[in-house]
Amino acid sequence: MIIGLLRIKARTFSINPCRGTNLDSTMMGCAQNSIACVSEESIAGSKSIGLVETRVVVAGATKDQIKVSYDSGSDSLCTGRSAKTEISFVCGNTLGTPKYLDSKDCVYRFIWESYVACNASARPITTKQCYIPPPQPPPV
Repeated sequence: MIIGLLRIKARTFSINPCRGTNLDSTMMGCAQNSIACVSEESIAGSKSIGLVETRVVVAGATKDQIKVSYDSGSDSLCTGRSAKTEISFVCGNTLGTPKYLDSKDCVYRFIWESYVACNASARPITTKQCYIPPPQPPPV
C-alpha cells in the first residue's frame, strides 16, 4: 500500500493516492474519498486537500516521473477555491514516503521518490492495493 503520514511543524498530512486517507485516527473528519488531508493547529479538525475521483495523471520530465493531481478538496482552507494536491512521483529504490514541498494558491505540492514510479510514463503504477494509470497521451 502506498501511504504517507507527515508531520511538519504545526501541520500533519495524511496521503493515500490510491484509496483515500480515512485510515488514521488523526485525520478524523476528513472525507473518506480524500487522498490527502491536512490537520493544523490553527484549524478545527482535518480538511481534505484532494479527492480520489478527481485524479489526473500527466507525464513528467522523464520516463521515470509522473505528476498526479487531485482537486475538489475543502474550500474552507482557501478563499474562493477548493484545495488541490499535486504529487510528483520520481523513480527511487524503495517504496519511499512523500516529502512536502510547499503550498501556494491552495495547491499542496509533494514529491514522492519510489520504485513504483520507475518507467511510470509507460505503464500503470500498481501495488497490491493500488492502481494509478499511466499518463494519457496529449490530444492530437
